[in-house]
Amino acid sequence: MTDTQLEAKLEELRRWEVVDPEDADEMANLRDALFSADGYLKGAGVPNEDTPLRDMLLRKLAAYFYEVRAPGQNGYPDLPPDLNHLILNLRH
Repeated sequence: MTDTQLEAKLEELRRWEVVDPEDADEMANLRDALFSADGYLKGAGVPNEDTPLRDMLLRKLAAYFYEVRAPGQNGYPDLPPDLNHLILNLRH
């Protein structure tokens, strides 16, 4: 992702998660979640194409990583089934 694309995706994610743009800590958390989601999708074999479905998946995965920032007693929970389904569909 280019810096311009990243900033646009970050703004979409910020609005989705209703985060105050003046809150530097939360914006850093969102940025980390977005980078993590993008890396996860690349590692899962999802092509880096700018499509509405991939954008939605990226935003939903980043939101998941943002919401689940710390592992529970048994580690991080599995991805929700809808995310796995989207990843498999876009990978093939």
